[in-house]
Formats: sequence, structure tokens, C-alpha cells
Amino acid sequence: YVFCAQYASIVSTRGEPLHLADIKGEGVFLGGTFAADGLEHRKFSFLEGNEQIYVDGEEKPSWEGTGTEDYFNGAWYFSAGVKARAFHGLTHLDENPPPQMASYRYLLPDRIAFKQGLKFDMQHGSRNSVPDTLYRAVSFWYQKPPCTVSAPEEAELPEGTSVGLGVGTDDTEDAGPDMLTPTILAIIALLLVVLIVRFMIRRRR
Repeated sequence: YVFCAQYASIVSTRGEPLHLADIKGEGVFLGGTFAADGLEHRKFSFLEGNEQIYVDGEEKPSWEGTGTEDYFNGAWYFSAGVKARAFHGLTHLDENPPPQMASYRYLLPDRIAFKQGLKFDMQHGSRNSVPDTLYRAVSFWYQKPPCTVSAPEEAELPEGTSVGLGVGTDDTEDAGPDMLTPTILAIIALLLVVLIVRFMIRRRR
């Protein structure tokens, strides 16, 4: 297996989920990072969307959750605030309009194996009802070569919207320990996940 990563930058469209990954071939899905910027929205209503994971050509997802923050092991719009754990965490949270968040979840204990392919979607709001929200995500997985990913491209913002989290601005300039420390821990956790998975794969050989 080879390690793969796919970047996605998407502005939500009413009635259409976010397509974060569409993998072809055999491998193991390991989760990733996820950030959202409400742009002109005033509340976290976009977090009402569920993750939907389709394995090996399923018509209905075999993995569907109960909300975006629930997938990242949070609850009530991340009411517990910023935190960092080995396999999941919230690295940024701003409830002031426009609401913003950044999180990660690494599916090492509950990794998802696939033989033919895997598709990872995320809803925005209840049944994709919150358009014009900016999302940026990176999905991680291992698979048998070849690993085909798309070149990273930034989504075009809706006309008249303001720039928010991580788009043309330096969030770290005025960031305090609550934001920077979990970010560093998230990077360290990702490196540990990669090393552990590689070790497990070599042991099987």
C-alpha cells in the first residue's frame, strides 16, 4: 500500500452534499482534517449535516452519522471547545459571525477497508440545506498503487461574501495557545498514525 491524501475546497450548494473523496481501488480509509467557514451565515446550522461513507459501490451509505461535530467526537456544536486527542480534536472554534471551525479525525482504531473503492460525503445542514458555506478538507488513506489524486484547487467564493478562515488571511498572527497548541498536537498525532499504520502493514508482510 501507498499513502495518499486528497485536498478539497468546496462552497456548499443547496441539495448537494460535499464530495470530499472518491477513491478507486483497494485500500484503507483513515479519515482526515476538516474546516468550515460560515461566510455570511451567523450560526453553526451547517454542522447539522451527517457524514456519509459509501464502500465498494454501495447505493446507500453503510456509514452515516448524526451530525458533523458528532463525527469528530464533539457534540452540541462543539460546546466543549478546542481540544486535542490522539485520533480526534478541534483545533479552532469561533462562534462569532461568521462561525468557523477546524477539526480532525484519524480512523486508525476504526479504519474502513475497501476492495473496489470508497466515497466520502459530508452533508451541510439538515439534508444539505445550508448553501454558500466554505469547506476545506484533506482525506487520508492507504491503497494499492496507483494512487490517483486531483491537483489542489481553491473554491470560488460566492459574489459579495467576505474572506474567512484560512483564505487569504493569517490566522496564526493573533492566535493564542488555545489554537496553536492543538494544531501542533494534531500534526504530531497524524505523524504517529502514519508511522503506526506503516508498522502494522510491515508486520503483516
